[in-house]
Amino acid sequence: MKGEMLGIVIVESGWGSMVLTVVLVNMYPSGPTARCGQLNIGDQIISINGISLFGLPLSACQNYNKTSKNQTVVKLTVVPCAPVVKVLIKRPDVKYQLGFSVQNGVVCSLLHTVKMSRILDF
Repeated sequence: MKGEMLGIVIVESGWGSMVLTVVLVNMYPSGPTARCGQLNIGDQIISINGISLFGLPLSACQNYNKTSKNQTVVKLTVVPCAPVVKVLIKRPDVKYQLGFSVQNGVVCSLLHTVKMSRILDF
């Protein structure tokens, strides 16, 4: 609806990113972006309504996001990221390892001897 914010939180994609733009880090559950069901946390937003966000400071990207509330249709061009999944790891006691290694915020290895249960949040 016109006057409604997109309902997203964006941050700079950061050093080492393949595309210097902004990343979607949160969506308000009742916001239009979440309701459309086509975006995921981690998606890189390349443009808003045809305006490139490439290389712009975060404040400028946030302003384009805010000004989109005056429109009933907003076109986002994105580089998709796989959906974020919540994983619940069950272990019989804290003396056991969790069963994975993390480097730079990414799970890089799993121990095959650890049984894990996955619970997906949708």
